[in-house]
Amino acid sequence: MPQLRAFSEYFEEHPPLHLVVAALAGVKPRRSGGEQIGSATTMAAFEALLANSTVAPQGVSDGRS
Repeated sequence: MPQLRAFSEYFEEHPPLHLVVAALAGVKPRRSGGEQIGSATTMAAFEALLANSTVAPQGVSDGRS
């Protein structure tokens, strides 16, 4: 889970280039329905999952000690 947290923090500041270009060009996602990836509900659930994570690979600290 520390890797997911690191990716989440990195992509928050440095979104993938194809998403930035698509947003600048006004391209809408092709999702047919349901919840969009990155919606407030989805992100809140993801953050809760990361916050409640207590599992770290052997030899890796999750920063809680």
